[in-house]
Amino acid sequence: MHAWVFPEAHLHFQFRLGFCMTPIVFLQLQCNKGDIRAHIGGEFILICTYDTNRFLYSKKYWCRGDSKNTCEILVDSESAAKTKNTHRTQIIDARRRGLFVKVTNLQFDDSGVYWVGIDKIYADIMTSVSVVVTQGKNKADSYNA
Repeated sequence: MHAWVFPEAHLHFQFRLGFCMTPIVFLQLQCNKGDIRAHIGGEFILICTYDTNRFLYSKKYWCRGDSKNTCEILVDSESAAKTKNTHRTQIIDARRRGLFVKVTNLQFDDSGVYWVGIDKIYADIMTSVSVVVTQGKNKADSYNA
């Protein structure tokens, strides 16, 4: 069996005795959640995997905004805090074990569209995450508002 990789299309083809071409798509960046619902004062952890053969040493980041082209980077894997709320936000690049984003002490205004990104020349690799922060986890919490 021969294996060929075509990086432009991000496809991997397997040829078996010249008879069969089976495309296998390798995802460059994938997270365990696309939608997150959490409670005010709560936290969440997002777990992502990425193509470590290509992006092991690239900067990873967490940004906020409706568009991936205009989102504001809140924190990245290489530098100190970017915004006033980064004491509540961490991004940890555990390399082959994954990429982790943790946000604590959630507030209503944390609701919105976020992006996990990998710095890449010409065009970053990004995936979106929608975060909704709700009042409380049980009825007693909502009466204490």
